[in-house]
Amino acid sequence: MKRKSDGFICALKFVEPKNDKERNIIINEIGLMYMCNENNLMLKVFEAYNYKDRLWIMCELMDDALTAYVQNWYKNYTENICKYVLSRCLQGLAYLHERNIIHRDIKSDNLLMSMNGDIKLADFGYAV
Repeated sequence: MKRKSDGFICALKFVEPKNDKERNIIINEIGLMYMCNENNLMLKVFEAYNYKDRLWIMCELMDDALTAYVQNWYKNYTENICKYVLSRCLQGLAYLHERNIIHRDIKSDNLLMSMNGDIKLADFGYAV
């Protein structure tokens, strides 16, 4: 999606919560992600809106989740690639833990990658 105000390209995610409890969990996730915007190891959230019973979230555009990369792109990984991915993940977790945030859903689907090699943690839905 291209933001009208400045032409910036970002991802747009919308969620339709089933009830108030689910809505509050998602709002908590958005808040946690927004609090971590200063760190380049977390998926950045730019804006979020509550409109027509949906939560609309504008966030940083990434190319793929680690799961898709592993399944679709390459079958052999060097030790250096594995070390890099693990290092970025652990640095991100350390950043969260320093702020007393526990992610609670670390898996390859929640590690997003860009074509230039950025690895970012995403999906703070279970974080506390």
